[in-house]
Amino acid sequence: MKIKKYILGPVSTNCYLLEEGSNFLLIDPSLGSFEKIFEKGKFQRMQIFLTHSHWDHIADLHLWKEHCQAEVWVHPLDAPNVETPGADLLPSLISFPGVKPDHFFKDQEEFAVFGTKALILHTPGHSPGGVCIYFPEKNVLFSGDTLFKGTIGNTSFPTSDREAMRHSLEKLATLPDNTSVYPGHGPETILGEEFWIKNMKKT
Repeated sequence: MKIKKYILGPVSTNCYLLEEGSNFLLIDPSLGSFEKIFEKGKFQRMQIFLTHSHWDHIADLHLWKEHCQAEVWVHPLDAPNVETPGADLLPSLISFPGVKPDHFFKDQEEFAVFGTKALILHTPGHSPGGVCIYFPEKNVLFSGDTLFKGTIGNTSFPTSDREAMRHSLEKLATLPDNTSVYPGHGPETILGEEFWIKNMKKT
Protein backbone atom coordinates (compact mmCIF):
# COMPACT_ATOMS: atom_id res chain seq x y z
CA MET A 1 0.00 0.00 0.00
CA LYS A 2 1.55 3.25 -1.16
CA ILE A 3 0.77 6.42 0.78
CA LYS A 4 1.16 9.81 -0.88
CA LYS A 5 0.70 12.99 1.13
CA TYR A 6 -0.39 16.32 -0.30
CA ILE A 7 -0.36 19.54 1.73
CA LEU A 8 -3.06 21.72 0.24
CA GLY A 9 -5.35 24.69 0.72
CA PRO A 10 -5.16 27.91 2.73
CA VAL A 11 -4.66 26.15 6.08
CA SER A 12 -2.20 23.47 4.87
CA THR A 13 -4.52 20.50 5.15
CA ASN A 14 -3.06 17.03 4.63
CA CYS A 15 -4.76 14.96 1.93
CA TYR A 16 -3.67 11.34 1.57
CA LEU A 17 -3.87 9.11 -1.48
CA LEU A 18 -3.53 5.39 -0.79
CA GLU A 19 -2.80 3.21 -3.80
CA GLU A 20 -2.67 -0.51 -4.41
CA GLY A 21 -2.58 -1.52 -8.05
CA SER A 22 -5.62 0.01 -9.76
CA ASN A 23 -7.41 0.69 -6.47
CA PHE A 24 -7.34 4.07 -4.76
CA LEU A 25 -8.46 5.48 -1.43
CA LEU A 26 -8.48 9.23 -0.87
CA ILE A 27 -8.56 10.55 2.68
CA ASP A 28 -9.83 14.12 3.19
CA PRO A 29 -10.04 15.73 -0.29
CA SER A 30 -8.95 19.23 0.67
CA LEU A 31 -9.05 22.31 -1.53
CA GLY A 32 -6.81 21.81 -4.57
CA SER A 33 -6.68 18.03 -4.28
CA PHE A 34 -8.64 17.46 -7.48
CA GLU A 35 -6.45 19.76 -9.55
CA LYS A 36 -3.28 18.33 -8.04
CA ILE A 37 -4.06 14.62 -8.11
CA PHE A 38 -6.75 13.84 -10.69
CA GLU A 39 -5.76 12.09 -13.90
CA LYS A 40 -8.51 11.30 -16.40
CA GLY A 41 -9.06 7.58 -16.82
CA LYS A 42 -6.89 6.65 -13.86
CA PHE A 43 -9.34 6.68 -10.97
CA GLN A 44 -11.87 4.13 -12.10
CA ARG A 45 -12.12 2.52 -8.65
CA MET A 46 -12.10 5.16 -5.97
CA GLN A 47 -13.24 5.44 -2.37
CA ILE A 48 -13.12 8.57 -0.24
CA PHE A 49 -12.86 8.40 3.55
CA LEU A 50 -13.52 11.53 5.57
CA THR A 51 -11.95 11.80 9.00
CA HIS A 52 -14.41 14.62 9.66
CA SER A 53 -16.41 17.20 7.76
CA HIS A 54 -14.80 20.59 8.40
CA TRP A 55 -14.60 22.65 5.23
CA ASP A 56 -10.83 22.39 4.77
CA HIS A 57 -11.08 18.58 4.60
CA ILE A 58 -14.00 18.32 2.16
CA ALA A 59 -13.70 21.35 -0.15
CA ASP A 60 -12.97 19.31 -3.31
CA LEU A 61 -15.25 16.40 -2.45
CA HIS A 62 -17.90 17.43 -4.99
CA LEU A 63 -15.34 17.41 -7.81
CA TRP A 64 -14.16 13.90 -7.02
CA LYS A 65 -17.74 12.72 -6.72
CA GLU A 66 -18.73 14.27 -10.05
CA HIS A 67 -15.78 13.09 -12.11
CA CYS A 68 -14.99 9.72 -10.50
CA GLN A 69 -18.32 8.56 -9.11
CA ALA A 70 -16.36 7.97 -5.91
CA GLU A 71 -17.96 6.32 -2.88
CA VAL A 72 -17.98 8.70 0.07
CA TRP A 73 -17.69 7.42 3.64
CA VAL A 74 -18.23 9.55 6.76
CA HIS A 75 -19.49 9.14 10.31
CA PRO A 76 -23.24 9.92 10.51
CA LEU A 77 -22.72 12.67 13.10
CA ASP A 78 -20.62 14.63 10.58
CA ALA A 79 -22.77 13.78 7.56
CA PRO A 80 -25.04 16.89 7.80
CA ASN A 81 -22.07 19.15 7.13
CA VAL A 82 -21.06 17.07 4.12
CA GLU A 83 -24.51 17.47 2.61
CA THR A 84 -24.86 21.11 3.64
CA PRO A 85 -21.44 22.73 4.13
CA GLY A 86 -21.64 25.28 6.91
CA ALA A 87 -24.14 23.31 8.98
CA ASP A 88 -21.42 22.96 11.62
CA LEU A 89 -21.42 26.77 12.07
CA LEU A 90 -17.69 26.88 11.38
CA PRO A 91 -16.70 29.89 9.23
CA SER A 92 -15.33 28.85 5.85
CA LEU A 93 -12.94 30.76 3.62
CA ILE A 94 -14.71 29.45 0.50
CA SER A 95 -18.10 28.16 -0.59
CA PHE A 96 -18.72 24.86 -2.35
CA PRO A 97 -21.63 22.46 -2.95
CA GLY A 98 -22.48 19.59 -0.68
CA VAL A 99 -22.41 15.87 -1.44
CA LYS A 100 -24.64 13.06 -0.26
CA PRO A 101 -22.54 10.39 1.48
CA ASP A 102 -22.80 6.82 0.27
CA HIS A 103 -21.85 5.00 3.47
CA PHE A 104 -21.64 5.72 7.19
CA PHE A 105 -18.85 4.62 9.50
CA LYS A 106 -19.52 2.81 12.76
CA ASP A 107 -17.18 2.78 15.73
CA GLN A 108 -14.98 -0.34 15.77
CA GLU A 109 -16.13 -1.24 12.26
CA GLU A 110 -13.70 -3.50 10.42
CA PHE A 111 -13.43 -4.05 6.71
CA ALA A 112 -10.82 -4.78 4.06
CA VAL A 113 -9.03 -2.06 2.14
CA PHE A 114 -6.73 -3.43 -0.57
CA GLY A 115 -6.92 -6.78 1.22
CA THR A 116 -5.68 -5.21 4.45
CA LYS A 117 -7.79 -4.82 7.58
CA ALA A 118 -8.95 -1.30 8.37
CA LEU A 119 -10.52 -0.38 11.69
CA ILE A 120 -12.65 2.71 12.23
CA LEU A 121 -12.26 4.44 15.58
CA HIS A 122 -14.88 7.04 16.41
CA THR A 123 -12.88 9.87 18.00
CA PRO A 124 -15.20 12.84 18.69
CA GLY A 125 -13.92 16.02 20.26
CA HIS A 126 -12.78 18.20 17.37
CA SER A 127 -16.07 17.36 15.65
CA PRO A 128 -18.95 15.08 16.71
CA GLY A 129 -18.31 12.52 13.99
CA GLY A 130 -14.54 12.60 13.85
CA VAL A 131 -12.91 9.26 13.15
CA CYS A 132 -9.42 7.81 12.93
CA ILE A 133 -8.64 5.14 10.35
CA TYR A 134 -6.35 2.45 11.69
CA PHE A 135 -4.52 -0.22 9.68
CA PRO A 136 -3.27 -2.61 12.40
CA GLU A 137 -1.39 -4.88 9.99
CA LYS A 138 0.52 -1.87 8.65
CA ASN A 139 0.92 -0.03 11.99
CA VAL A 140 -0.60 3.05 10.39
CA LEU A 141 -3.16 5.50 11.78
CA PHE A 142 -4.79 8.38 9.92
CA SER A 143 -5.78 10.61 12.82
CA GLY A 144 -7.55 13.50 11.11
CA ASP A 145 -7.70 16.47 13.47
CA THR A 146 -7.84 14.37 16.61
CA LEU A 147 -4.10 13.96 17.15
CA PHE A 148 -1.21 15.98 15.74
CA LYS A 149 2.49 15.83 16.46
CA GLY A 150 2.74 17.19 19.98
CA THR A 151 -0.81 18.47 20.24
CA ILE A 152 -4.50 17.89 19.53
CA GLY A 153 -7.24 19.35 17.36
CA ASN A 154 -9.04 22.55 18.32
CA THR A 155 -11.88 21.97 20.80
CA SER A 156 -13.23 25.53 20.84
CA PHE A 157 -15.42 25.21 17.75
CA PRO A 158 -19.26 25.29 18.04
CA THR A 159 -19.64 21.50 17.76
CA SER A 160 -16.42 20.54 19.57
CA ASP A 161 -16.32 18.78 22.93
CA ARG A 162 -13.25 18.91 25.17
CA GLU A 163 -14.30 15.97 27.37
CA ALA A 164 -15.07 13.83 24.32
CA MET A 165 -11.60 14.63 23.01
CA ARG A 166 -10.06 13.37 26.24
CA HIS A 167 -11.84 10.02 25.86
CA SER A 168 -10.83 9.82 22.19
CA LEU A 169 -7.16 10.32 23.07
CA GLU A 170 -7.42 7.65 25.75
CA LYS A 171 -8.70 5.30 23.04
CA LEU A 172 -5.73 6.10 20.78
CA ALA A 173 -3.32 5.61 23.69
CA THR A 174 -4.19 1.89 23.71
CA LEU A 175 -2.73 1.37 20.22
CA PRO A 176 0.82 0.05 19.79
CA ASP A 177 3.61 2.56 20.42
CA ASN A 178 5.17 1.89 17.00
CA THR A 179 2.06 3.08 15.16
CA SER A 180 2.85 5.68 12.48
CA VAL A 181 0.43 8.59 12.76
CA TYR A 182 -0.61 10.58 9.68
CA PRO A 183 -2.50 13.66 10.94
CA GLY A 184 -4.83 16.10 9.22
CA HIS A 185 -2.28 18.91 9.57
CA GLY A 186 1.44 19.04 10.17
CA PRO A 187 4.12 16.34 10.10
CA GLU A 188 3.80 12.63 10.81
CA THR A 189 4.64 11.24 14.21
CA ILE A 190 4.98 7.93 16.08
CA LEU A 191 2.33 7.20 18.68
CA GLY A 192 4.91 6.20 21.29
CA GLU A 193 6.49 9.64 20.99
CA GLU A 194 3.16 11.19 21.99
CA PHE A 195 3.59 9.72 25.48
CA TRP A 196 1.62 12.58 27.02
CA ILE A 197 -1.70 11.11 25.83
CA LYS A 198 -1.12 8.05 28.01
CA ASN A 199 -1.01 10.33 31.05
CA MET A 200 -4.19 12.26 30.28
CA LYS A 201 -6.40 9.86 32.26
CA LYS A 202 -4.26 10.45 35.34
CA THR A 203 -4.58 14.24 35.27
